[in-house]
Amino acid sequence: MRLEIYLAQRGESQNQFAKRSGVPQSIVNRLCNGKDAWGRSWALIQLATRGRVSPSKHFGAGGRR
Repeated sequence: MRLEIYLAQRGESQNQFAKRSGVPQSIVNRLCNGKDAWGRSWALIQLATRGRVSPSKHFGAGGRR
């Protein structure tokens, strides 16, 4: 699942998610705009979303944009 979809389904803002997950808001915004992040950020995102959002799920089978 893409991060922006996860946030919309939960009614959670990027800023709220950033604080809850420990990921900088700028990285959350990058991901919500189709860009990529790096290892530690993805690890924190996967923990905060209980695995619902991961690089492979976020970018799908087509790979990164």
